[in-house]
Amino acid sequence: GGQISTSVKPGFDVLAKRHGAQRAHDIMRDGQRSLAWIKEFVAAENIDCDFGVVGRFHAAHNAIQFGHLVRAVAAQRKGLEVETEIVERAAQSAELGTDAYWGGVIYRQHASLDPARYHHGLLDRAQQAGATVVPHCPVTAIEKNGDRFRVVTPRGIIAARNVVVATNGYTGPLTPWLQRRVIPIGSYMIATEPLSAEQMARLMPKNRIVSDTRKVVFYYRASPDRQRILFGGRVSTDETDPAISGPRLHADMVKLFPELAGTRISHSWCGFVAYTFDELMHVGRHEGVHYAMGYCGSGVGMASYLGMRLGLQVLGSAEGKTAFDQYKINELLWYVYLQQGRNADAARLLEQQIASGQMPAAEKVQRSKTLAQLYFRAGNYGKAIQSANQFLKSVPSDQETQVLVAQAYYQQKDYKNALATADRLVK
Repeated sequence: GGQISTSVKPGFDVLAKRHGAQRAHDIMRDGQRSLAWIKEFVAAENIDCDFGVVGRFHAAHNAIQFGHLVRAVAAQRKGLEVETEIVERAAQSAELGTDAYWGGVIYRQHASLDPARYHHGLLDRAQQAGATVVPHCPVTAIEKNGDRFRVVTPRGIIAARNVVVATNGYTGPLTPWLQRRVIPIGSYMIATEPLSAEQMARLMPKNRIVSDTRKVVFYYRASPDRQRILFGGRVSTDETDPAISGPRLHADMVKLFPELAGTRISHSWCGFVAYTFDELMHVGRHEGVHYAMGYCGSGVGMASYLGMRLGLQVLGSAEGKTAFDQYKINELLWYVYLQQGRNADAARLLEQQIASGQMPAAEKVQRSKTLAQLYFRAGNYGKAIQSANQFLKSVPSDQETQVLVAQAYYQQKDYKNALATADRLVK
């Protein structure tokens, strides 16, 4: 619906538990940078798309959720503070013409734009810069060809030095590795028929973008000309079509705004967003192919921002680095492998992370010990010894790892080295 926020769904505490405090901070800051960047970008490129910093009213659908919102605002982390305002239920009518909520929070820097006009502006700027756009020409295969790629289409083959996949909710069998890592989810919207100026002023007096605390969230706003309400949400656990979703969304809208019961729908449409298993967007490179996707419903702002960063990565610029680079996000998959006892897969993934060159030095040392343990459990004793010895270069007194080396040698029937390692432990 053209709503733009700081885009990161998991909170700091959840991210810190998964990735550590510093990485959690970096992820949250990149989300904030994405909001600031798109504002600057639209202005710099002079894209006519009704961009405005209108603020978001994030509404609590019950009293418990209102308490959670208030506590979250009060507990903002230093360096990650955002401008907010608590709205009590008694004052809610100044923000939104409904009694269905229990108050909420205003995020003053959140913004909106017209997605179609923004897309048109992006396309226009790309073509002005010399890009060739070939519509209605699907890629049917991406083939490695030495240090380059062959991109196969029904209208011919393109030789490319770099390939970027940015298919998000439409990722398919062309890229099966990526397809397995995103979940396409339907996002459904309706537009009301034109409403009177008095009715719009009563229902949406501040022209905010609106979302709420439901797990399956509603999101809505006034149209840029303030003549209609654009209302969105998820209407079914299964995918459906706009002819079915439209009436369902209308019914949900009427629950919030009963006076719209007799208002007709002028448009109903849908599209696919892409969710990930960790609710974070992903940027990376697989088998030489660059990708950015998994925006979890926040693609208007974050896809633009990460698209810019990914372009810099393709050019080899250090400024392309983000907190969402694949090495960091792969950790959740690593934890899944650990829980499933898939030690060989967990070791392989961890080794890729260590070799990425992006892991902090202190973390790299500690993770090499973990890698040795994983390879030992997987029965790959040679790799276990190699990783353990790498760790012992930095921490030579670690007896646990020395014992692991001795045991690995023993399992390989290398009794000479097993005994020598054990002797060093005794001494």
